[in-house]
Amino acid sequence: MAENPTTITVTAWRAGTHWVAPDFTLLIDGKEVGVASADTYSAMDYSFTVDLDPDQAHTVQVRYQSDTSTRDLFVSGIQIGEFTMKSTDLGVTYDKGAIDGRDVVSGQEALYWNGALNFEIPAGSIDLPQADDDNLVSIMVTASGTSTDGEPPRFNLLLDGEVIGQGSVSSGSPTDYVFKVEVPAGQEHEVQVQYLNDSSSRDFYIHSVTIDGQEIKSTDPNVTYDKGALDGRDTVAGQEAMYWNGTMVFGAPASMFPESIEITVTARRTGSDPTPPHLKLMLDGEVIGEADVTTTTDSTYLFTAKVAPEDVERVQVQYTNDASGRDLFVTGVAFNGTDYFSTGSNVVYDKGALDGRDTTAGQEAMYWNGTMVFAIKADGSSDPAEPTGTDTSTDDSYDLVVTAWRTGTNARPPIMKVFMDDELVGSVSVSATSATDYAFTITGDPNEAHKIQIIYDNDDYDRDLHVTGITIDDQFIASTSSYASYDKGAVDGIYVVSGTEDLYWGGGLTFGLPESVFNGSATVETPSETDAGGDLKTVDITVNASGTASSGTTPYFKVMVDGRVVGEANASASDSKAYTFRADVDPSEAHEVQIVFDSDGQGGNLSVDSIVVNGRTVDSTASNVTYDKGELDGEDVVAGQASLSSTGTLGFDIPAGTFSDTATPQAPMETAYYVSAVGNDNWSGTLAEPNADGTDGPFASLEKAQAAMRTSDIETTYVRQGTYHLAETLTLTSQDSGVAFKAYPSETVVLSGGEVVTGFTDEGNGVYSAKLDEATDLDLSIGGERQRLAEKGEWDEDDVTAGWYFADAAAAGASSTSLRYQGDDVSLSDLAPGTRIQVMNYDRLEDAIVEIKSIDTETKTITFETSAGFALEEGTTFRLVDNAGYVDQETEFAWRESDGRLVFKPASPQTLEEDGVEVARLDTLIYLNEAKNVTIEGFTFTNTKSGGEALLLKDADNNQISNNAFHSVGTGIALTEGSSNNVVSGNDLEQLAEHGILLTYGSDANHITANDISQIGMVTKHAGGIYAYGVNDNIISHNEISDSSRYGISIKTWDESTTSSNNIIEYNKIANTMLETADGGAIETLGRLGMDSGNIIRGNWIDGAEGLATSASDKWIEGQKGFGIYLDDMSGGTTVEGNFIMNTSWASIMIHGGDNNSVTNNIGILDDNKEDFIWIAAANPSHGEKAVPVNNTVTGNIIYGELPLDDYIQLEAAGTFTINNNLVYDAPTYGLDDVTGNPQFANRLAGDYSLQDASPAKVMGFEDLQWELMGNIQGLDA
Repeated sequence: MAENPTTITVTAWRAGTHWVAPDFTLLIDGKEVGVASADTYSAMDYSFTVDLDPDQAHTVQVRYQSDTSTRDLFVSGIQIGEFTMKSTDLGVTYDKGAIDGRDVVSGQEALYWNGALNFEIPAGSIDLPQADDDNLVSIMVTASGTSTDGEPPRFNLLLDGEVIGQGSVSSGSPTDYVFKVEVPAGQEHEVQVQYLNDSSSRDFYIHSVTIDGQEIKSTDPNVTYDKGALDGRDTVAGQEAMYWNGTMVFGAPASMFPESIEITVTARRTGSDPTPPHLKLMLDGEVIGEADVTTTTDSTYLFTAKVAPEDVERVQVQYTNDASGRDLFVTGVAFNGTDYFSTGSNVVYDKGALDGRDTTAGQEAMYWNGTMVFAIKADGSSDPAEPTGTDTSTDDSYDLVVTAWRTGTNARPPIMKVFMDDELVGSVSVSATSATDYAFTITGDPNEAHKIQIIYDNDDYDRDLHVTGITIDDQFIASTSSYASYDKGAVDGIYVVSGTEDLYWGGGLTFGLPESVFNGSATVETPSETDAGGDLKTVDITVNASGTASSGTTPYFKVMVDGRVVGEANASASDSKAYTFRADVDPSEAHEVQIVFDSDGQGGNLSVDSIVVNGRTVDSTASNVTYDKGELDGEDVVAGQASLSSTGTLGFDIPAGTFSDTATPQAPMETAYYVSAVGNDNWSGTLAEPNADGTDGPFASLEKAQAAMRTSDIETTYVRQGTYHLAETLTLTSQDSGVAFKAYPSETVVLSGGEVVTGFTDEGNGVYSAKLDEATDLDLSIGGERQRLAEKGEWDEDDVTAGWYFADAAAAGASSTSLRYQGDDVSLSDLAPGTRIQVMNYDRLEDAIVEIKSIDTETKTITFETSAGFALEEGTTFRLVDNAGYVDQETEFAWRESDGRLVFKPASPQTLEEDGVEVARLDTLIYLNEAKNVTIEGFTFTNTKSGGEALLLKDADNNQISNNAFHSVGTGIALTEGSSNNVVSGNDLEQLAEHGILLTYGSDANHITANDISQIGMVTKHAGGIYAYGVNDNIISHNEISDSSRYGISIKTWDESTTSSNNIIEYNKIANTMLETADGGAIETLGRLGMDSGNIIRGNWIDGAEGLATSASDKWIEGQKGFGIYLDDMSGGTTVEGNFIMNTSWASIMIHGGDNNSVTNNIGILDDNKEDFIWIAAANPSHGEKAVPVNNTVTGNIIYGELPLDDYIQLEAAGTFTINNNLVYDAPTYGLDDVTGNPQFANRLAGDYSLQDASPAKVMGFEDLQWELMGNIQGLDA
């Protein structure tokens, strides 16, 4: 007799005072059936479902293995159908302690010790009710949970309120629990999952219920969560997380429980072969039965299926064993009472494979293997529309062509097996000796990435397989493309290299392909204009604050708008002082402005009198202001107040009307000096504009205001609108400590270090020239835009390789003072006075611009006037610049030494005629030399030389540099030689010849926050948005950095004099880095000393680290050594946490020789087989033992493959490490506790990578990233 699903009931209860109930396990014939927890003190029935053969003897075992001194289990007996057996019946035994058959006594109810009750069930003693197979339904519960004290979550499964099974959930990842039950067909039912044993740290997650293959998710609209008792009182919408005892109720419609229908096939056989024809009956491709056709006259073969008739589109009769002397004839089928004949217009005969390719009209005779396909109408009529032979309701089929051939003399050809997503598509012997196409048909979801794999597993001596590539629907993908990888030998992921045509060692050639190859991606839902809000408006926010220092440290505060940082400041003045910030806001919405005082205990007291938002003043004691004491958590909130003597946050609720228009800017209330373009240095400087009779007014120069502040009590100067061309640097010293230079509210004040040049002469072809007394250098602007130094050859702003030439090393070997050009790239005409050469080594790590001394056309040698500073090897690149003969493209300029003229080809001759150009003459505009507590606010710095710093601080502390703009400068802001405790906040820096912000040699404890930095390294390529060395305890946060020739942020330790430690790089947004160099990262640290740095890199958004290099064979190498976060050359003791990283060429995170680094809770998006999440490698052996990495951990991260990848790790002499417990999608796992699963991003295709509540990452303990803190309020596009 066949096995039958039946219910076994164990009657049990508990005793004792222990707070955890006893668990027991039920086993049938040694196989575990289920686990239950006896949590009642009176007898209760616990039911389990199992398949039993009543004609066989069985052993039922109840195991108890959680005994303690205050916990016992009692079992009175079991019941199977009508058969019952008590624990004290003859034949029942109790195996005490270890279940080993040694300490066995007669059965008893009380289990005072661990052990097992054994019930021996004789054959034939169980009289099971025969289940109605037609109504037997599979119900699968997909669930996960977190256990407490070894006890997992338990649940009952109910159908319409009756318990039909139990489960114990011990896995933290989604697991399937299957129950088979008899269910009345043709009616709707409620499937209920009841959580039984909630505790403070035990939770239960139910992801879905699947009924005979039909899934209902817990978040579907027909699901409710009845908390507590199942009484319909405390009911909410369905959800996955069950944090309380309760019942998830799944409403299952009648269509999920269809009644059985009958299908008959009328068929006969012909031929003398003794083996009968064999047929399979399928409904829409699913086999529901098989039969041998033994009669030579029509016979009827009956099949039944549980299916809704209206859901069936095709009945298919497949003939599978054709042979000579054996044929099958099919007269027709009857489906749900309707006859369909094989000769009807609704029938096709698909010969061979069921693929719709070799089809004819329906017929009775099936002389070949094939399938008779009957198209069924939903209404049951027998005259359906003409079928196509295949189901085309979804465009998910594709033509796959593999182009392959063989080499070698082995008589047996290579066998090529083709898989899609690990499912065999087909197998073929490759006998062709030249490239030949082998065709297959594949199917797959067009909105998913897929893996195509070619397995060659019969490699042998003198037999090889070669694959040029694959073609999917006319899209060719080469075997050498970045999509391909080759797993040599056994296909086990151990020896994986880049894709190749030549499979000399057997193995697998894998193509991981994105959705776009399969006509994806899915439609991206983007917010409507209404959802997205209106246009943003830039508003000024001024904080009127003062502070008292403690232990030499001034109070420090942050300004946030709606929780996003817009700036920071040190309140260094004892009298109220205005600190101004800017934010982009939606003027149609209300916003909250928050002043966060977070230096309690070391930064004295802060007093905030008021803030001014968009020209309107709000006092700190106003009714719409609150003070959240301590942490910003909304818990200890009182009315607003001015004095903040401890950590806390003032919250100003600003109504929408405040932002809709701008109030007339208020004149500064404080006593101040003024500078104006219409001022006079002989006036008092205390008036904002000239008086009516022209006898008094503002000063004309910054220098005059500086001198005046030195001899008076006035400490602030406001500069009125206009452009101020500085002839020399404004230097502030210790005599100027405490002063403020500010742009007048709502006015644009430009400080320029450029010489205005007009009076150009037209030289033809759009080229103009002007006579100058002094040669130009590398910098020229027109209309505020940086122009380009002329170069030999054509440059292209969209191609950074344009204009560069390859060079060979000098004849005597690599040199820093000469190189050899190739062919006719250079001639003597290039040697004009002042012509320069820019050189980069083959890895493009360094560059230099030097003058040319000589050109030898015989040896093709270019010799420099000075050293480049590094050796130029084979593969070096160079470009020739600053030669007037090269001025042939718009925006190019050069110096012509022969007649002392600037030569320029403008994009707009009219602008040139009206405004002229500006030639940068100053290195620095403002220099703070040992000055302290100085404010520089609201200026635009422009036209400084490439090698200079527009704003330079040297040994200058507690200064505020905020809301300034820098463009067409060398480096924007430099903090050098011990400039500490400064705030650099809210500045915009762009069109930078070199760095954005530079910190050097002991410039510690600075806050570099909420700055926008872009177009970095436009002249000198070894550059960074923020570049630092020899610095400690700095916070670099909320900056937005983009379009850099090299780094986004770099902090370096080269030697003991440049030690950098305990710096925090957090919540920055960095995009498009490593555009012109290689071997670097969006965020990079260098640690040559091999020490633990204590640096923290957390909460950053990184999108794009490309990498560009050249080879010794004169080839450009794109995507070379670009890393998202690069812990270079023994960087150790670094915490890398909570970062989002995508679009890197080599790896999200690289550990290069460092020790004790922790990489956790990061998200890496990988879109290329060349790209890994983590790369650990030894540093250069020249660094000795410390070059070998030790004790690095990579745990708890999300690794997401946008296409199927060969791995996510790269290990090269990686030392000791831990890589484990990561969530991995579309890539093989590495660690033993890695979990494979989709992280369930909110809307990946729209750029929203936040996690849905049901994400398996959350079950693993992953904390979603702090997306709202990344970047400043103006934001980069995600």
